[in-house]
Amino acid sequence: DYKKALMGLGLTQPQFVDLCILLGCDYCDSIRGIGPKTALKLIREHGCIETILENLDRNRYGVPDDWVPNEKKKSAKQVQVEGKGNAKKLHAKDDGDSDEDGKNSDSDEEHSQSGEEKDDNDDNESHGQKQSKGEDKTEISKKHAKEEQECKNNNNDEEEQEEAVPIYVKARQLFNEHEVLTDVDLKWTECQPEELTKFLVDEMGFSAERVEANIVKLQKAFKATSKPQMRMDSFFKPLPGAKKNHKKGGDSKAKSVAGTKRKGSKVGGTKPASKKSSFARRR
Repeated sequence: DYKKALMGLGLTQPQFVDLCILLGCDYCDSIRGIGPKTALKLIREHGCIETILENLDRNRYGVPDDWVPNEKKKSAKQVQVEGKGNAKKLHAKDDGDSDEDGKNSDSDEEHSQSGEEKDDNDDNESHGQKQSKGEDKTEISKKHAKEEQECKNNNNDEEEQEEAVPIYVKARQLFNEHEVLTDVDLKWTECQPEELTKFLVDEMGFSAERVEANIVKLQKAFKATSKPQMRMDSFFKPLPGAKKNHKKGGDSKAKSVAGTKRKGSKVGGTKPASKKSSFARRR
C-alpha cells in the first residue's frame, strides 16, 4: 500500500518523488556517489533536492551539468567577462605606452628647437594637438563605459529570458503532473512498415537494416498471435479411453490378488501336525 509505504519511510509524497529521482529514474541521470541509504538520509535531513544541492559536497558527489544549468551558464559568462576585462586592460596599457612615446617624441622635438625660435603659431598648434589627444581619450573612455553597460544589460536580459529549468524539475513534473487517459480503447493491428521506417530512420536516425529486421519480427509475431488464444484446459485434455483402461487395469489387479489369497488358503490354510521328536517317543 502506497500510504503505508510513506508512513513507514516517514516521508511526504513530494519527498518520496525526490527520493525516486535521486535513486535514478528514466527521465534524468542521478548524482554519482549517492545510493539508497544516502539518498534517504539526505531527503530526511534537507527535505528536497534544491536544499540538498545547496549543502552537497560537490567534490565528493558528481552532480550532472543539467541538474545545475544556470550555475554552468554563470560560470561561463564570468569567464567571458574576465577575458574581456583582461583584453581591455591590455588595450588601455598599449594606449598609455603609445601616449608616452608621443610625449617623449614631443619633448625631444621641443628640446631640439630653441625657445626663442618658436613662433606663436607653433605654440598654438602644439596646444591644439594636446587638446585633441585629450578629447580622443575621453571619447574612448566613454565608449568603453557605454559598451560595458550594454554588455551588462544584455547579460541581465539573457539571464531573465533564458533561465534554464533543471532536469530534475522536469522529471518531478512528469511524476506529479503526468498525463492520464481514462477512456482508452487499444486495438492491436498490423504494423505499418513505411510509417515506422520514416519515423525511426529519417526522423530519429536509427539504422535502416535494424529497423527492417525488427519490422519483419513484428509482422511474424502479429501473424502468430492473430488467432484466438487457446484456453488453459485445452493443454490438459485426457486421451480418449484412458479412464476405461485405468478401471480395467485396477480390476485385473484386484482379481489377481484375490486369486493368490484363495490358493494360499487351500494349500496352506491349515498347518500340518508336527512330528514328535524321537526323545518324546522314547518316553
